[in-house]
Amino acid sequence: TVRVKQWYQRRVHGIKHLNEFGVCVIDSFLGDMEGGLILEEVLSFGDLQLFQEGKLASVNTSEKSARTDKIVWTDGVSPPCSNLRKLLSILDDIVTTANKATNNGVLSNYKISSRTKAMVSCYPGRGLTM
Repeated sequence: TVRVKQWYQRRVHGIKHLNEFGVCVIDSFLGDMEGGLILEEVLSFGDLQLFQEGKLASVNTSEKSARTDKIVWTDGVSPPCSNLRKLLSILDDIVTTANKATNNGVLSNYKISSRTKAMVSCYPGRGLTM
């Protein structure tokens, strides 16, 4: 089907870019509607005051950090965010499938079976604060 072909092309694209650049960007991955639902969930983290200051791993806690981002760690269950949980599930599926694929380049050096919570990071701007 068309959907299977698109999935295969995205997997090949993803593996190629992960090998070459260490990152992969897929435009319009979720579409406007689902992307908007996730944005609403993330903005609600600010309303609930769940964001914390981003921290550098090597900075003394008494020093002011150079980071300006605000972060929340989530698995999609805590704090509850069903749309973000769906995205994490899709990404988990993509990564584990690509990890098991033949001809998967550098990914073959790793056995990926799980992940930690995902970090949601926001960079306040244009007068917005969290």
